[in-house]
Amino acid sequence: HLLAHLASDATPVKVEGDVEYLVNRSTRGWIVTLFNDEGVFKPQQGLAQIDRSASVNVKVSLRGGAVSNAADWTSDQALTVNGRAGVTVKIPAGGIAIVELTAASK
Repeated sequence: HLLAHLASDATPVKVEGDVEYLVNRSTRGWIVTLFNDEGVFKPQQGLAQIDRSASVNVKVSLRGGAVSNAADWTSDQALTVNGRAGVTVKIPAGGIAIVELTAASK
């Protein structure tokens, strides 16, 4: 638990919300993969049950500056950028989102 908190401050991307995430560098910016594990109940036998109300809103921003452009690769849509506040993505229960962030030029 301690290492997770220390590592989260070392990354250039800040993720706010109850999700797991991966951060990758690209030639244009940062790629953030977000996983919402909430709302999926897998019994030992049978089909998984999904609580559709367990969606989560996640805020993704850059620690060192503002975001100029953002795109959601899973829906192939541009995201609305709120400057330094970054972008907000809604992820359904058991769903994922892959977000590309491009930093604003200084």
